[in-house]
Amino acid sequence: MRSLPHSSLSKGILAGGLALTLSLATGCSQLARLGLGLTSIEAIKAQPKDYSTVYVQGTVTNRAGLLGTSVYELKQGDSAIWVLTKQPAPEIGATVRLAGKVQYQNIVISSVDLGQAYLEEIERVSERKP
Repeated sequence: MRSLPHSSLSKGILAGGLALTLSLATGCSQLARLGLGLTSIEAIKAQPKDYSTVYVQGTVTNRAGLLGTSVYELKQGDSAIWVLTKQPAPEIGATVRLAGKVQYQNIVISSVDLGQAYLEEIERVSERKP
């Protein structure tokens, strides 16, 4: 049995690792398109600092336009979260799946943190109109 030279083996392992990394990176978006790998809004709001980028799904219940951006409220069961986007906000009643960056705005009043988590939309994975 012939053994591969060390450099060939290293290149093969590196190429395999790169292929796996690329497939995992593109796979998250594909899983979200299927409704898999989604994070609950309730979990994000309970521990916003535990998350960076998430995939969520919900129904648009409110929306507003700002200068150059839009915001919309995404509801999932009894929980809702605001989403900041550079795209036009989806219609009220639409079901949306998106990738978002979790942000947290501190609002401290009398030493009590009344801050809120919100999402900064990275990609709208799917949108089903009402």
